[in-house]
Amino acid sequence: MEIVVVTPPVQEPLVLSEVKTFLRVDHDFEDGYIAALIAAAREYCEAYQRRAFINRELLVRIEKPQGVIKLPYPPLQTVQSIKYWDKYETVHQLENSDYTLDTVSVPGRIIPAGIWLCSARAMEVRYVAGYGEEPSFIPNSVKVAMLLLIGHWFENREAVSNVQGTTEFAVKALLDVERVVAV
Repeated sequence: MEIVVVTPPVQEPLVLSEVKTFLRVDHDFEDGYIAALIAAAREYCEAYQRRAFINRELLVRIEKPQGVIKLPYPPLQTVQSIKYWDKYETVHQLENSDYTLDTVSVPGRIIPAGIWLCSARAMEVRYVAGYGEEPSFIPNSVKVAMLLLIGHWFENREAVSNVQGTTEFAVKALLDVERVVAV
């Protein structure tokens, strides 16, 4: 399975002013660095939880799909298009009536309504995943985990530090609550 970010999130879960307040920073000359830490913390937390926080458009390519298709990086919002290639390399576009979309399950699922999947050699699904367009939809545990990471990285600017693991434990404890476990 290959996953491509077609359209990245339009904003970060945390804004610069709230992170600067958390860090107790009242100057502007490190704003670029802090903004980079915000993006890095989001990327780390999303990868650890296997979730998308702010909506983004994703494209997943699946070789020889079978049965129900689970779409990575929940929560699933909508499916924009589904294409599949048959054994003759003919491309087929699925209609909404060809499948049922399950946005409640984690991860979201595409359930075939017929036998179209039997002849599929490869499939491409374009979809939107994330909690929404606004940071207010993201769980507070994620935001706190991000703040802890940013605070640690801001104070410890070397590649390796002599920390006893309390930051890592706190971050992972917060993120484990809604972590998507691979099955």
